[in-house]
Amino acid sequence: SALHVERTLGGRASEGAMGPALLGFSMAVGRLGAHWFGSDWPPIRVMIIGSCVAGLGLAFVGAAPTIGMSYLGFAIGGLGVSVVGPLALSLVGRAVAQRYRLAALSQAAALGYAAFFLGPVIMGYVSEGFGLRVSFYVIGAIMLVVAFVLVPLWARMLRSGVYSKKQANR
Repeated sequence: SALHVERTLGGRASEGAMGPALLGFSMAVGRLGAHWFGSDWPPIRVMIIGSCVAGLGLAFVGAAPTIGMSYLGFAIGGLGVSVVGPLALSLVGRAVAQRYRLAALSQAAALGYAAFFLGPVIMGYVSEGFGLRVSFYVIGAIMLVVAFVLVPLWARMLRSGVYSKKQANR
């Protein structure tokens, strides 16, 4: 975010520093807000909404013509992405039997951390070839794939009891 503000939009270093700050602040607000506003909603719905908000916010960053508009995109993206990881861990914990829960949660957490590792790598490769704007579009698109493909697929697997069947076969 800082590089985008500074290199793509021509901001100063102090303006670049505001990007990660807004992202972090909005993630805190989003996480707390999801507990307050979304506590009565099904977790799958909150994950889909969060992924969509994150994807649209990141695409907005890529399209932002000004520093202020990019700040708005960072804030929107942070609001959305803040709920996805914690809800995913919660759903994994609920989906598996007690005796497999620790292993399942550790595997899910490792995948989540892998996303934090791979996201910057993907953005780096894309931005090297196509620029930082396009890299934000790509990460935004990935979040929309999460919302419209992966989360609904996971919801169907949870409803069908596929996790329970796998545990019964062990």
